Amino acid sequence: MKDLRNYPKLQSGYTYHICNQGINREDIFKEDRNYHYFLKKYQELAHPLFNTFAYCLLPNHFHLMIQVKPYEELHQAFPKKFPKPTLKARVAAEINTNEEVEYDEQISNLLSRQLGVWFSSYARAINNAYGRKGKLFMLPFNRVLVSNDTYFSWLLAYIHRNPIHHNFCDDFTTWEYSSYSQILDFLKADTSVLPDDVILDLPFLKDWFTDKENFLELHQESLDFLEDRWLLEG
Repeated sequence: MKDLRNYPKLQSGYTYHICNQGINREDIFKEDRNYHYFLKKYQELAHPLFNTFAYCLLPNHFHLMIQVKPYEELHQAFPKKFPKPTLKARVAAEINTNEEVEYDEQISNLLSRQLGVWFSSYARAINNAYGRKGKLFMLPFNRVLVSNDTYFSWLLAYIHRNPIHHNFCDDFTTWEYSSYSQILDFLKADTSVLPDDVILDLPFLKDWFTDKENFLELHQESLDFLEDRWLLEG
């Protein structure tokens, strides 16, 4: 098992690249309905805690880019699981006291557990549907802190281009199980009305890219320096 001490804590206000794969590189998505169910469980069990910027689901692994919401919003999402903050800090970057550090440690652990609840819920459904037993995902899940704006932009494009990186298709723009098309469609549209059941923070992404030309240009750039082989090994 990987050493959890090598991974950054999940802290309020910070953005992360989350990635996980099937145990022994087993496929975690076996047919079309599995992809949709995975996102449905994400929306139910994890999305209320995170701002979601990008995702890509591939047969044997997935990528997410998410930002942990402020403490008060975490409590509002799951009041029985996440204690109500009694501190001044809204996010981890505002921490100034030992009491706030302790509270943040508790929240960080609870966030990891809640993602584990999402993984376990999906795994149980797959086991029941296909007559398999045991764990489905590698533990602990991989996470990398998105430390600056440049990395944010390039990582978003890399996540969308991942299907061609792993030879699952020749044109990443046609891959059905990523956030690419939904973001592009929203950038093209002259509206601020969100689609039904959206999990992406589309208003933020529209402000980030300004227009579809910036979004399209970014995705055409070379992303060789974001090779993810190191992230998925082990």
